[in-house]
Amino acid sequence: MPKILFVSSHLDPFAQTRGGDAQRTNLLLRSCAELGSVDVVVFQNNVIADIPNCKIVYSREVKPVESLQNSKWYKWYPVLHFWNPRTFYPQDEHKAAIVKNIVSTNSYDVIITRYIPKAMECGLLDYADRLVVDVDDLPSEEFLIFARSAKTLSGRIRNSLLSQIAKWNTKQILDKVKFSFFANPKQVYKRNAAYLPNISFYEHYACKDIDFNQTSKRLFFIGDLSYYPNYTGINYFLEHIYTPLQQRINDVEFCIAGQISDLQLKRKWETYPRVSVLGYVEDIVAEYTNSRVVVIPIYHGAGTNIKLLEAMQMKRACVVSSFATRGFSSVFKDEVDYCVATNDAKYIDKLELLLTNEEYNKTIARQGYNKVKENYSYATFSTIVKQAFKD
Repeated sequence: MPKILFVSSHLDPFAQTRGGDAQRTNLLLRSCAELGSVDVVVFQNNVIADIPNCKIVYSREVKPVESLQNSKWYKWYPVLHFWNPRTFYPQDEHKAAIVKNIVSTNSYDVIITRYIPKAMECGLLDYADRLVVDVDDLPSEEFLIFARSAKTLSGRIRNSLLSQIAKWNTKQILDKVKFSFFANPKQVYKRNAAYLPNISFYEHYACKDIDFNQTSKRLFFIGDLSYYPNYTGINYFLEHIYTPLQQRINDVEFCIAGQISDLQLKRKWETYPRVSVLGYVEDIVAEYTNSRVVVIPIYHGAGTNIKLLEAMQMKRACVVSSFATRGFSSVFKDEVDYCVATNDAKYIDKLELLLTNEEYNKTIARQGYNKVKENYSYATFSTIVKQAFKD
């Protein structure tokens, strides 16, 4: 059995209930614990290990060192030193020293972490020959999000340049490490790497089949509402899809769930007729149960949309943007397992059909549910993780 060090730089890997980031981290840790004994380093207080074969060897908050990182000149520093990955992904000397001390006193076969910037932050490239990185969101794609959301021209230019530099630096780093996982199959470019799909964390939950007599014409969306692709997608959906849809179906409703801190945005959305912003919801199954259709109007982003798998796992028909199918289009078929909207008019047409035709809605939901169970199970996930532990 291998001895594994699992480094979680930015969250509690045992607290799996909030958000796709935490859930994928928890699934990865569980898979590692099935393969060997795992020592866990986490830079948060009051962490409790509740997974067998896992032992916390460090759990304490490490506050970031004060620097010039918030100055406008420092933001250009990685651009001016584009050739150096350690400049692009700065190291936290305190975290790196803690990890170095732990590694030097133990004989680990594998060191595993999530995200390239977090690996660099903790100095893990020093152990590249035994380092496994779950890349998940590519930094180059995240910088494109920042470029789109930047409020100034200089911000857009800087982040566009950083996106290009990130591609080059990412390849330099990943060519050195033992193994890499990607959340999108099209991103896998080398031999010692694998596509590790996002899976629904609620694998053992499912709603009853849709019953139009028990549900209103309710659309549903759930996601982190502070995340740029999510809230811009909702903005677009309300203006260009939901409003015209109301001209056809005057009693359609739209419920939006997820943590939200921007109260002005919440008030803006709730000015639309029959729109409710629920915030964080405890009983996610109940929200899916009370909805006829799940919408995923995402038009850009860095990863794959786990919210799609979650909705299908809950036996709810989905209408998604073409972009939101990234990583899934080879498995799911349009108008068989879900409905893909290639433009606004088709989004409206497909929503109208699924909201009013119970048999068609049930057929789509059932097909999607079966495909998720067949292709995106925890057993599939953990089998792929084992590839990283082969010599």
